Amino acid sequence: MPDDKKSEIKTGLAIASAGIEMVVAMAVGYFFGSWLDGRFGTAPWLTGIFFGFGVAAAFLGLYRNAKRYWPKD
Repeated sequence: MPDDKKSEIKTGLAIASAGIEMVVAMAVGYFFGSWLDGRFGTAPWLTGIFFGFGVAAAFLGLYRNAKRYWPKD
């Protein structure tokens, strides 16, 4: 397989994995916050805060992928 084709496949897989990365980041934030709420009895505050951190991490990862693979003008 030519190097160009390998490069295209590698780039495509990296971009496609961005959706999975976003879901995992938000799920980890939600479940960690939920666990902390159960432990300290602060429901729903820590769930919301850590879900917000997960959303921020998800968009940061999306931004980094876009910056890395977006065509440069």
